[in-house]
Amino acid sequence: MPTLTVSADDSATAMEEIVQKLGEDSYILSTEKTGGKIHIKATNDIKPEIGRPALKRKKAFQDAMTRADNNLAPVDLVQKDIALEPNIVSMSGATPAKNNTSNTARTAGAKHNATGDYSPRIGELEKLETRLNKITHMLDGMILTRHEEAELGIGRNSYIAMQQAGFSAELVSSLRDTLNARDEKLGCKSFLRALSEKLIVAEPASLMEQKHIFVVGPAGSGKSSLTAKLAVKRREMSMDATVRLIEIDKAGVTPCDGLKYHGRLLNMQISKTTPESAAEEYIDSTAPTITDICINPHDIPAVLDELEKKLGEENMTVLIALPGGASARLIRQQCALYQSFNPIIALTRLDECETGPEEFSVLAEMGMKIGVFTGSRGLVDSIIFASMPALAQYLEDYCSEE
Repeated sequence: MPTLTVSADDSATAMEEIVQKLGEDSYILSTEKTGGKIHIKATNDIKPEIGRPALKRKKAFQDAMTRADNNLAPVDLVQKDIALEPNIVSMSGATPAKNNTSNTARTAGAKHNATGDYSPRIGELEKLETRLNKITHMLDGMILTRHEEAELGIGRNSYIAMQQAGFSAELVSSLRDTLNARDEKLGCKSFLRALSEKLIVAEPASLMEQKHIFVVGPAGSGKSSLTAKLAVKRREMSMDATVRLIEIDKAGVTPCDGLKYHGRLLNMQISKTTPESAAEEYIDSTAPTITDICINPHDIPAVLDELEKKLGEENMTVLIALPGGASARLIRQQCALYQSFNPIIALTRLDECETGPEEFSVLAEMGMKIGVFTGSRGLVDSIIFASMPALAQYLEDYCSEE
């Protein structure tokens, strides 16, 4: 077969000359270096049965992947493997090979496994798609700029602005479709409205129509005040309704007098019971009840489980009192404790401390819904049912002050 030997100072120059004279389908037969020169021997006359051009293999692979994508079914990607012929390398990527006994054995093995481990599975394609979507999600909204430049407003947009305001990266990313990359103010406003809509419970005023409301929360969150305020609000909305106030506490423990004092002011009787006998207090009651649970928070889920069995899930609502200024860690802990009861959040003491982006991020990430806003002063006209416009305005004012 005709051959060409090229000598040059380096292999790149020699390869260029071979491609010019023999074409891209030429094959390297040997390479050696003597006297500071590179000597490459090549040919473009290789019989078809010796090897396969690279383009054919690439096309076969592309066809197989196309079929796998279209049919979502196992596709045979394994083709006849051919042994490499020593010292012969294709310029276009294909490798000539000799037909010998070992090659035949490998071919038989490949055929045997053609429908086995080498075929792609639907599950593997789904995993690949999931990973690609996750990578895309991580890269979405990424800005290539240094942190100090972003602080100075260089390269700043609504995506960065919301993270700098204190909202978590996970929350901002989940609502990225609401952000406007060209108009920072419009993007931020759209984001805050979408977040508010995500956080507000549907028809919060319907809370007052629930037969049994159980108020839980950390010490100092204003549970007793909230219980009394809910009773006042319920009487305002339904003048003929007789609301019962109940306090659940451990026997022999120093009682929590907060609800008792509120009851005196409102001229309402307070019923006290223990966790063990709590269910009996509600079964025979025809009047709506609002209950302040004062026992150890970690014991409350067991009591609520028992009450849910007796009263029915549809007849009771759990309201978590979270005070303004509560840490994200406390909020996460309280929400996780009662999450199985689909609780509604009541933000309390808002006239004393504010709830910020970090805390709202936790609530949104845990799927919590806000139903009530209240302060610490006054019992009458002190409860505001949560609404999307009110929360969005609150968040806008908070972020603009920052």
